[in-house]
Amino acid sequence: MRAPTLAAGLCLGVLGCDAGERAAPAVTERDAAPPRDFASGSRLRARYHRVDDLVDVLVGFHDAMLAVDCAFADEQGGHLGPGATAYCLPDGMARHREGSGPYLDGQCTEAVGVAPPSGGAGAFAVVQPRDACTRAPVVYAARSAELRRVYVKEASGLCVLGDRIVVQPFGDRVPEGTFVRATEVAEVSPARIGARVLVAEDGARVVVGGYDRVRGEAVRVGDAGDGEARWVPSRVAFRGTGELLFGDATCAQPVATKIARTATCPLSGAVVLEGACGGGTYHALGEPLAAAFGVSASGACVRAESSATFVVALGEAVPASAFSVATVVDVGGARVRRRSTRGDGPEAVTWTEIVDVATSEACVVAPATDGTLRCLPGAAEVVNLYAEDTCASPAFAHPLTGCEGGRFARVVRDALDTPARAFEATGDLAVAFTRDPSGRCTRFTPAVPSRLFAARELPPSRFPPATTHRD
Repeated sequence: MRAPTLAAGLCLGVLGCDAGERAAPAVTERDAAPPRDFASGSRLRARYHRVDDLVDVLVGFHDAMLAVDCAFADEQGGHLGPGATAYCLPDGMARHREGSGPYLDGQCTEAVGVAPPSGGAGAFAVVQPRDACTRAPVVYAARSAELRRVYVKEASGLCVLGDRIVVQPFGDRVPEGTFVRATEVAEVSPARIGARVLVAEDGARVVVGGYDRVRGEAVRVGDAGDGEARWVPSRVAFRGTGELLFGDATCAQPVATKIARTATCPLSGAVVLEGACGGGTYHALGEPLAAAFGVSASGACVRAESSATFVVALGEAVPASAFSVATVVDVGGARVRRRSTRGDGPEAVTWTEIVDVATSEACVVAPATDGTLRCLPGAAEVVNLYAEDTCASPAFAHPLTGCEGGRFARVVRDALDTPARAFEATGDLAVAFTRDPSGRCTRFTPAVPSRLFAARELPPSRFPPATTHRD
C-alpha cells in the first residue's frame, strides 16, 4: 500500500488564484469612468476589452519585439519565478510540469509538452519548475503536435503509463531574457492597505493584489472568520485541502502545506480551512519541516511524499481583528460598473469584476450569438434541459454545493455554447426533462443534488456591448 501523497493546494501566487474571495456589500459611485489598473510599456502593449465604451479590462499584452501576444498568467496560473517575479509568456503554449510530466518514455526522461487546450499547436513549450521560489520557467521552441501515449511521474518518483493525448516535443531552448520579466512592488501610499503592482522591465504595469504595510505582507480580500470582509494574507500554506498531514511520526502535530510550483516566496502565514465553503482560521507561520506524515488506509502513521511541497508547522492563531476591513465600491455609469476593493483609504486597491447594472450581477466579455462581443452573465450553467414533458422550453440544473447561502444567479450564459447564449431563470421546477438518445422527451434524474430552474433565452442586445483594443 502506498504512503499518502501531499494534496494539490490552492494557487495563491503573484497573480493570485484566490479562492474563497469574499465581497462586502457594495457602495456605488456613479457617472465616473473607472481608472485603468494596467499600463503599456515601451515593448509590451496592453490588449483590453472596453465595455459599454466606459470600462477597460485587461486581456493581456502584445510583445511588439517578438510580435506575439503574451500574459503574466493564463488559465493555469501565473508564470512565476523567484523573488515575486513573473514573465510575459506567449499565449497558447504547450506545457510540461517538471518532475510530473508528460514524458514519451517509460523512464520519464524524454519530456514533452501537452498541446494547448484550445486545439492546434503552440509555437512554444514551457516547463513549469518544481519550485517557483528558486527557479524560473524554461521555454523551448515547440515541434509539431502528435497524438501519443505518454508517461507521467508520481510523487514517489515512479514512472507510470498515462493517457493518449496530443503533445508537442521540444525544439531548441529559448535563451533566458527573451521574454519580458516583471517584478512585484508595493505602491507608495499613506493608507495601511496599498496596491501590489507587477512592474515590467519596459515600464508596463498591472495591479495584482494588495499589500498590508502594518503586517508587511501581500493580502487579498477574504473571510477571517468573523463575518467581515478583510484583507487577509494571500501567500499562505494550507491545512484542510485533501489529506490531513502531520509533522511527526505519531501524527499528532498538525502542519500546513503549499505546492512549490505555484508558490511565491516568502510565505507569510497559514490558514486552516473550515468546511467546504472557503472560510478558515489564519495562523502565524511555523518552522519549515523536512518531512510530513499521514495516516494510511490501515490506520498507520507513515511518511508522506513531499518532494514538491513546502511543509510548515502551524504557529499561533491570528485574530480576525488583526486584519484590516475591506470595503467594496462600484464605479461606473448607468449600464456597467467596475467593482473595486478598498482598505482604510479612499482609493481603490484592486479592481475586480464588471457589474451589469440591470441585473446587479457580474458579467464577462464573450462572443454573443449576434456576432458581437457582449458583457454576458458571469455565471455559467449547462442549459440542456427542458421545463415540460414536450421538451419545448429551456431549463437547467444547478448542482448544489451547500455554499450558495440561498442566493442563485438570475441570469446565466450557457457554459457549452460558443458564441454563448444567455438565459434568465424564470422560476423553480419540481422536475425537468431531457431528450434520450432516440430523441424522446423523458424525465431528468439529477446525478447529484440539484436545484432545477425554468429559463427563457434573452436577446444579445439586452447585454452591454464590448470592443477589443490594443495600445
